[in-house]
Amino acid sequence: MNMKIFIGTLRRQKFGFMVAVICAVVSFVIYNICSAAFGGVHDYDGSAPIFAGMICGEDTALTREFTSYFTERLGFELFTDEPESFNNSLINKDISAVIEIPKGAEEGLLNGEDVKIRTLTLDDYENAAFITAYINTFMFSASAAAKAADGNAEAFEKILSDADYSRVNVEQAQIIDLPAKSGDLSAYSTALGFMEVFTCGAAIFISLGVLDDKLYGTYTRMKCSSVTSLQYLTGTGLAAFIQSLICIMPLTVWLALTDSSVACAPAEFIIGNILFALFVSGLGIFVAMATSYRYTLVYLFTIIASIGSIAGGAFFPISDGAGVIKVISVCTPFYWVNELIKGDTNTPLVNICILALFGVLTYLISAVLFTKKRG
Repeated sequence: MNMKIFIGTLRRQKFGFMVAVICAVVSFVIYNICSAAFGGVHDYDGSAPIFAGMICGEDTALTREFTSYFTERLGFELFTDEPESFNNSLINKDISAVIEIPKGAEEGLLNGEDVKIRTLTLDDYENAAFITAYINTFMFSASAAAKAADGNAEAFEKILSDADYSRVNVEQAQIIDLPAKSGDLSAYSTALGFMEVFTCGAAIFISLGVLDDKLYGTYTRMKCSSVTSLQYLTGTGLAAFIQSLICIMPLTVWLALTDSSVACAPAEFIIGNILFALFVSGLGIFVAMATSYRYTLVYLFTIIASIGSIAGGAFFPISDGAGVIKVISVCTPFYWVNELIKGDTNTPLVNICILALFGVLTYLISAVLFTKKRG
């Protein structure tokens, strides 16, 4: 690497680095604004129980096992009382939900009936979704036990007490309190989405600098100097990478260290965003190599930053039923970084490797284009 090129790029990119710092600060501001607007995000680590009211009019093997499943296996605090007594608790959010097991539920199961356990919530929709998932898991096992018992209540109780429920991993479940209209948006995902857009936007300045070198004869002068293509690319690329890190890492490191919202392992969160910064810096050089007009460059970055982040699931998830949009999404690094940092993958190493591949490819393609332009 030629240090003169690196230092020269840093000096020329003073404004770009200022923009990167501003983008980092704005990301913090957006996170705090969204956190206040959306009600905040926190990780449930199993140390604090979820409180719920429970209504059941009889003492049966089903109700006893249900209580044991929620309190001993899942760590809930269940309060049994009359329905009227839970009204104020639910309104004041002292409890997340009221769970009602109808009378005759066990008898209904033994008779082959479809028994439903009802839940009542106000605006704690995410916790309600988890509670519903837990209930469905339990009732699936209970229905299977009832069929195996063939109407025998004693056999049903024994089978049910020995059941090994396929539980949801509550220790790693992200519990989010959001108003109904916010849907899947949260302070976490919204701030990260804007952070990715800002990182791409800040890379425009490095890209414009490389384009100026191409337009104003720097490449031609390099033929007569001892500076090689590799030295130019590594010096410029390192400056671009540092600028991208300045934009993306402050909020990343803060969230990882405070563990306030991170949906994946902190190390995965930091590595994922570092690799995304590597991709963006390489992308800046690649776009400059691929075009000869400043306006075209700005338009390309605007399209990549906006459409790429949206299609990649930065602001809202892209369902598997989205067809072509899903295919396009998977083909972007935005998809892989968002799947990783939002905890939506069971194979984080695959996401990390793919992100690294995207970053390396942008630099390799840039090197090929630069060699052709210079030659």
